[in-house]
Amino acid sequence: MASATDKVMQFVEKQLAKDPKVSNATLFAGAKKIDRGVGKLSIRQFHAKYPLQVKRRKGRARSKAAKARTRSARPKAARAARPAARRGGDGEGIRRVLLRFARDLSAADSQVETIEVLSNLDRYTAEILKAARG
Repeated sequence: MASATDKVMQFVEKQLAKDPKVSNATLFAGAKKIDRGVGKLSIRQFHAKYPLQVKRRKGRARSKAAKARTRSARPKAARAARPAARRGGDGEGIRRVLLRFARDLSAADSQVETIEVLSNLDRYTAEILKAARG
């Protein structure tokens, strides 16, 4: 036979399943009808013992399901692919190109010079890709 605590927990689970935004006061009032001992708790204690625990369990189940969906949704090739730095790419070379780009951009004194640096973005990108390939 289910204890009073289990009955209250089942009640809270059902109510939260019906309406996830149900107020604690409503849940507390219903729980007091099931178990008079709940009335000895403060509303905060009740919330911590019942609704919060139900919401945590649901949240954990949702996050596990979302992770599983994400893993299965990614193609195997994408899962096998590793970042360039791990494949043996030249991280220092990439850093050098990005620093040069930042230096060129900050050295631009006018809007025209800034646009000139930005127009060479394809060149910087090609150099980064070359450094990443090793």
